Amino acid sequence: MVIGQTGFNSTAQGTERDQLGSPQFIAVDNSGNLWVSDYQNGWVTEYTPPFTNGESAALEVGAANFSWSGCATGNALCEPSGIAFDASGNLWAGDTQNASVQEFKAPFSIGEGSSVLLGGEYLGGTPTRTGFEPAGLAFDQSGNLWVADGGSNRVLEFTPPFSAREAASLVIGQPNFTTSSNNANQSMLSNPSSLAFDHSGNLWVADTYDNRVLEFKTPFSNGESASIAIGQPNLLSLAENTTQSTLNQPDGIAFDTHGNLWVVDTGNNRVAEFTPPFSTGMDASVIIGQDSYFYSTAGVDQSSLYGPDSVAAGSGGNLWVADTGNYRVLLFVDPSSAATVSTTAEASSAPQAQTSSAQATSSVGTTTEALSSSGQGVPEFPYQAALVGIFTLVLAASYVLARRRGF
Repeated sequence: MVIGQTGFNSTAQGTERDQLGSPQFIAVDNSGNLWVSDYQNGWVTEYTPPFTNGESAALEVGAANFSWSGCATGNALCEPSGIAFDASGNLWAGDTQNASVQEFKAPFSIGEGSSVLLGGEYLGGTPTRTGFEPAGLAFDQSGNLWVADGGSNRVLEFTPPFSAREAASLVIGQPNFTTSSNNANQSMLSNPSSLAFDHSGNLWVADTYDNRVLEFKTPFSNGESASIAIGQPNLLSLAENTTQSTLNQPDGIAFDTHGNLWVVDTGNNRVAEFTPPFSTGMDASVIIGQDSYFYSTAGVDQSSLYGPDSVAAGSGGNLWVADTGNYRVLLFVDPSSAATVSTTAEASSAPQAQTSSAQATSSVGTTTEALSSSGQGVPEFPYQAALVGIFTLVLAASYVLARRRGF
């Protein structure tokens, strides 16, 4: 499935309801609707199931109407960033240029104004508890709002009831609320971009410029140290690379319904899956967007990506990816749930549905033929297994030949 384009090989950028200007962050609400934060067009758009290729947005918030492209005035959005939904279904959106996070209350309407504004403070000089440059957003199990403050290399927590210009209650990535160092160690961050909470309530942060994803365990404390680093061999390394266990400027992260961690590896033009139990320096189990763990080529087709920015888990483990450089959002179907996914197939014939499902499945990373029936990934040692099989056949042939010669 593709949103923002009419087909898998087009890359048109636009301001119409069926186009995207620059999809940055995406989210799926409790009703299964897809929401896209469009940085270039200055709005957040909603797409409703059953989804179809190139469908038009149902509504937008953050601007007066769909004819507006760019930053609006008043309490509208200007270059929106992260988006997240609270327990009541209200939408929260980061506003980059206005250095704020705004709440839009459900039920939504086209061009509605925001009801609560956090931040909005000029970002000059020393960081504060009320000022930030918002990137990714996430709510924890207690309803607290967490904001990735990329400009100050930190993550801030805000506790309800929320109010205008509210002060943050906790900081991760810095020892206090007035520092913004980006030193690489266990407790520091460098331009964090995306946030996610696992099923145990632990916070995961895409530490973009340090080329890693970090886990911070609950209960949280100011300046606490990370417990796990994905993308690096240890908690002090930060080199970018293109292998099965390394990352290059990861931007987006999300957990699917199976508890797997998906990482948008932007610099490598791919999305990587990591399956629990998690550990520092672990290998990815599946990649989307490349044919090998050692490739990073950008492309535009049904199985390629160009500068992807974020990821969101849909129902049944299916995955939405914001393919920003191609001005589109793609849906990848979990093979184990392909029979129930809501796609174009619902409005098409059976043969088309089978083709769509097969194409979506075939786009999942390296050695696709080795995927298990549950769609949980590729073997860790496919090449070693092949060598063992060949070696066994050679031994058997040698034994038969020796018997025939009377040795």
